[in-house]
Amino acid sequence: MIAPYWPAYRLQASISGFKLVTVAETRLENRWEPREYKLSGIDTLVLNYPNNPTGALPRGALRDLIGDSTSRGIRIVSDEVYRDLVYDGPEWSALDYGLDNTVVVYSFSKTFSIPGYRIGYAVGDKEVIREIARYVQAVYTSTPKPVQAAALKALEIREDVIDRVKRIYMDRIAAFEKHSGGVLEFVRPAGSMYLFTRVKPPVDDVEFVYKLADQGVGAFPGSAFGDRYKGFLRLTLTVEPHTVPEIIDAIRRAAES
Repeated sequence: MIAPYWPAYRLQASISGFKLVTVAETRLENRWEPREYKLSGIDTLVLNYPNNPTGALPRGALRDLIGDSTSRGIRIVSDEVYRDLVYDGPEWSALDYGLDNTVVVYSFSKTFSIPGYRIGYAVGDKEVIREIARYVQAVYTSTPKPVQAAALKALEIREDVIDRVKRIYMDRIAAFEKHSGGVLEFVRPAGSMYLFTRVKPPVDDVEFVYKLADQGVGAFPGSAFGDRYKGFLRLTLTVEPHTVPEIIDAIRRAAES
């Protein structure tokens, strides 16, 4: 993995009998670009861009890392559930590097705001897809026909939905930029639906999210994404812009206390 990463990957590796290794660390000070990376002993690289939690896209050193991985024959599993939500830069997919030894996973839950439908798809080599299909058939009884119909309709109207949803998230990002007031420090996300922000002054992020919950603000502690990210919060852009000043005030009050 490239850190920070969504903690569910750690659980998935564990129950599958794999050892999870961090091949690169990224930091706010470097705009979430790695300074170095180490690929020795790795057989699979899991990507997630636009990234959860940082909103970063592959640029510079990250593209070098991915290109180096493909040239070494390392399997690429690319979680592209936020693929359509890109605000700064071109759309990106691991398929840009070819289909050999690569699997791309997509979900309808983000672009179309239908997480409860639990539906998506994968793109890859026929043999890999055949193995995925065997697993799906063993685990799921069925995907309800109305859900399948809704997913097909979503693909028909995809372009219109993308434009609308991107405008909504961009307005919310702009509101946080305008009102952060020195209490939040973050890099403007190039994609996804999150802000990964450091709180000033420094806080115990786990204790802090409970204080915020008491004030009606939900957040995710940065340390869940790795020890290096203590003192960070992941905020999901699920609120209207006019509520952002109230949220910032709640964060400021919790930080001061």
